[in-house]
Amino acid sequence: MKKIKATRNKIIALLILVIIFLFGIYTFRYSVNSSYKISSHGDIPTLKIGRHVTVSKLAYDFRFPIIGKLIKRNDPVRGDLIVFIPPDGSSKFYVKRVIGVPGDKIRIAGDRLYINERLVEKEQIPFSPTMDDIDNKEEYNSNKYALYNENLEGTKHLVLQAKDRDSMLGNFSIEIKITENSYFVMGENRDNSIDSRVFGLVGRNSIIGKVTLDK
Repeated sequence: MKKIKATRNKIIALLILVIIFLFGIYTFRYSVNSSYKISSHGDIPTLKIGRHVTVSKLAYDFRFPIIGKLIKRNDPVRGDLIVFIPPDGSSKFYVKRVIGVPGDKIRIAGDRLYINERLVEKEQIPFSPTMDDIDNKEEYNSNKYALYNENLEGTKHLVLQAKDRDSMLGNFSIEIKITENSYFVMGENRDNSIDSRVFGLVGRNSIIGKVTLDK
């Protein structure tokens, strides 16, 4: 009887170890990287519809499933592409670029972006070939839009903006001071993006990870 009980205890202990091991593997995979599919035009041309991107969940925090964030590692910096839960109650994760960090003053006037009263530099570049594979060429063409290289303190990225500003329903003009543990984000498709100009600042705890792009 004692042998049977001892054997049963060993089996139970072994099952517990196996469960812990499998949970550890799942946790590691969950915490390190995930793949997301782009489903909106908000970040054209950097992220086109249908593209899959890898998101590093260890870039800012170490998270366990169910438990959530365990260890804070780093904070997002200006220029990072992040995945986050939007504050507008949407069930979808959003991908946007960090424009402003805590303490920054952001001002947008038409197609001009100011960070701490400094105009963010951008240089117009040829529309083709970058925009050649866009799925909605009737809307996104060189007659309606201009393509720029924007420089966010050394982080250069593409920005798409409408040429005819007078025809727009709104020009997204805004001025805001970023509070602690909050971030101001924007899409690359500046005039067709639901971002901090619409739903406000993104809280630090809402950020899932950092997008890593293929070169």
